[in-house]
Amino acid sequence: MLDVGRWTLDNGLEKFSAPRLMGKWIVACRIRSFTIFESVISTTIISVLIGIAAMIYTNVIGSEKPLGVYQAEGTIVSMLQDLKVNKSFFSKSVEQENCVIRQEVNFYHGNKNIYEVIYKVDVGTKTWHTEKHLVRTE
Repeated sequence: MLDVGRWTLDNGLEKFSAPRLMGKWIVACRIRSFTIFESVISTTIISVLIGIAAMIYTNVIGSEKPLGVYQAEGTIVSMLQDLKVNKSFFSKSVEQENCVIRQEVNFYHGNKNIYEVIYKVDVGTKTWHTEKHLVRTE
């Protein structure tokens, strides 16, 4: 038995046209639009997050720099601070686990008041990272 509006149909389906019957049936089983909209939004958010995660993963895997280079960058910051505080303007070399940090100190274009400090990070026979800093002697 199918209830369509105020009429009940048992065997008399020929009394009503199919579009009217189908239209009433679709109205009775309607899916609310906000649930479909929420599904589309959540699917979009999830796919964007998966895309971002995939980009990060491929960049990390495809990175050519060894881990020691990133550790050396942190060491360079502390070496530069020590150089400024202690006024120890001389060249030296520091060995870490798998890399060598070379500190080269020279006068900047012959100026006795400004030093040019160059840090180079070597892993094996290759120089992976270079930083240049200008430091005043005063």
